Order: sequence, then C-alpha cells, then structure tokens
Amino acid sequence: MNPWFRSIACAFLLWLPSLAAQAADAPAGEVRKLPLVGWIEISAQGRMTAFEFDPAAKVPPVLQPTLTEQLQSAAFVPATRDGKPAPSRSWLTARVVIRHLQGDDYHVGLEGTQLGPKPLLRETPRLALGTGDPIALVVAFTVTPEGVPANVEAQGVRHATRAHLGVARLAIARWRFEPEQVGGEPVASLVRLPIVLAKTTFDAPMPAVGFPPAPLPEGRPGAPGQDGYLPALEIRAVRRGTPRGDGFRD
Repeated sequence: MNPWFRSIACAFLLWLPSLAAQAADAPAGEVRKLPLVGWIEISAQGRMTAFEFDPAAKVPPVLQPTLTEQLQSAAFVPATRDGKPAPSRSWLTARVVIRHLQGDDYHVGLEGTQLGPKPLLRETPRLALGTGDPIALVVAFTVTPEGVPANVEAQGVRHATRAHLGVARLAIARWRFEPEQVGGEPVASLVRLPIVLAKTTFDAPMPAVGFPPAPLPEGRPGAPGQDGYLPALEIRAVRRGTPRGDGFRD
C-alpha cells in the first residue's frame, strides 16, 4: 500500500452525511475514487502552507476541509536551492479514496500523491501497437522555467522500437507546462514520464508493467513516498488498433 495512503487513511473515520445520502444503497466495502489536483505551497520545513483546489476536479465541498487538514499534517520533501531547503509551489495530483464501511461510516484517504509542473498542452503520442504485448517506455525531459520540455530522451523498456521512441520524443517536445517555483521564482524540473500502450478496452484494467526504480530528482519537492516519475500516460489501442490517449493516470 502507498505509504501516503497508510499515513492518513488508517488514521481517520468520517461521518459524511451528504455522501451517505448519495450512496444510501452502496454495499459495504465499496470504494470510490476521485481525482484531486491543485497548486500546493510547501515551506522550507516540508509543511503545506497553502492549497488551491482545482475546480475542474469537482472534489465535493464536504471533503475539502478534511483533505486540507491531511495535507497540512503531511511531511513533504522540501525543495532545495543552493543546497538549502527553500519554499516551493508545485502542481499536486492524487486520488481521493472513499471506502464505505457500513451505514454512514467511511474511510477517506489519498493515494498516488505526486508533485511536479502542471501540464497545460499535451499531444498524445500516436504509437502503433504491432503485437498483442503491452509496450512500455520512459521519456525523460526537463521542463524549463518557461514551461517548455528540453533535452527530451526516450528510453526503451519493453517491446518499444526506435519508431516508438521517436514518435514519443516528438510529441513530448510540443507539450507545454506551468513550471514549479522555488523561492518565488520559476525553476527547471527534471521529470520522467512512463508511457504504457496496450490493446485493450477502456473498461479493462491496463496490464501491469514494471518500471525500474527512479528516485526523486535532487532539489525537487515531493510528497511522502513519491518517486521520480510523473503519473503514467496510458494509451489504449482499441477498435482496429487505433491508439487513443487516456491522459495522465496511474
């Protein structure tokens, strides 16, 4: 289990009457997941000082105070500048996990919490799937203080050809980001993006693909348990093998 999820989900039990009203017939054990995204400010001591919920994620208002409280109590990895801890501002992505226990009782926690630059413009790489095996690769690049990918390098991991690597490299080079900030100034961020391509339906789970360990880049702020990857980009080839992107997802 994700250490972030353990640290908060096992620690609190909530009474959420509005959610109970929406899911009065939900069986015990049912799990609901909601996306959580927004800008988070981290102090030099690794504590959250501010969080802006992105309205697009539509997190229910009844959950927002609790999630804010949990973010405030978490111990983040602070950014560093010139070898010293410094305050930072990053784009946070996570999943809110709501587990129905019984009656009106719920466990609420976060999983997959990560910090990084905010993606603004993304073009899904049009990767052809030549076999039934899933294709996995990692694209490493630097998001400049201007929000432009630079030094894009693709690394083959499984069943990826040079053509796959080249198409991914060209697509990522056209992406744009809103950069992270350290000490109130935009900074460059080294990121690694896993890409998984599989021939499957949108309802089926993606095949499990293992990626080599990647530590959080030096100087980057991070959430508890965060590694050096952005959330994986899933591409599902469906209906005559036409690749379609499914956004940033774990």
